[in-house]
Amino acid sequence: MHDVPGSSRCARCCYCRDVAGALCCLRNPPVADPRTGRARWPRVRPTDTCGAFAENRDPQPEIDNHSGRDAASAPNHQSSIIPHQSPALPIHTDQYGPYCKIPLTQGHFAKVDPAYYPWLAQFRWHAKTGPHAVYAVRTVQHNGRSRRIFMHRMIMNTPDHLVCDHANHDGLDNRIANLRNCTTAQNNANRRPARGATSRYLGVAYDRRRNKWTAYIKKNGHQKNLGLFDVEEDAARAHDTAARQLHGPYAHLNFPNE
Repeated sequence: MHDVPGSSRCARCCYCRDVAGALCCLRNPPVADPRTGRARWPRVRPTDTCGAFAENRDPQPEIDNHSGRDAASAPNHQSSIIPHQSPALPIHTDQYGPYCKIPLTQGHFAKVDPAYYPWLAQFRWHAKTGPHAVYAVRTVQHNGRSRRIFMHRMIMNTPDHLVCDHANHDGLDNRIANLRNCTTAQNNANRRPARGATSRYLGVAYDRRRNKWTAYIKKNGHQKNLGLFDVEEDAARAHDTAARQLHGPYAHLNFPNE
């Protein structure tokens, strides 16, 4: 994103964007109104003074504008990205690393890489609940028709014939390390155990007639039985062994650290 010509940098701001003649402060993300579910970025008109302005006396680091690409285009995650250490960015950290929050409706927020925050924050996103997770979505008008754009697919530029998988099953964790383009079969291989299953492990079911645990693996709609086990965890490990062979890095494992 580009700085607004002639504007002074604020110590509390990371970027500012000229939208309809107003400066949108991206340092202070909006909170969705619980009544309407809508959120708007704080705007300051050219003749107004931002109440949160603080003069920045420190020199600002150079920002890589991605080799002259358009300001609305995505960063290239295959090349060098903007360092996330800038103190101006509202950065949070969890067990998977640093992230910035993109506010959504229904009290949700999406996690994105700090380098992608300025690009994604210029759009208005809402939460969409799917059968397996909640996703960040925005709506655009194209040829007079509404079209949904999923944040994770937009980040990964996912082709129409592929799906974008969340490795940790969190549909709102849209950091690059958690996303991967794959086929429908590969995506299905990363599914978690179904609710109401007889076992807490994927690929394991309890055989009441034999009083044992059955291990199985599925691929392309076909199920292969892997044997009967006295111990539930042994059946789960048998599934993991077969899953690694069939699905490779897309396999959902019961014991990923083993």
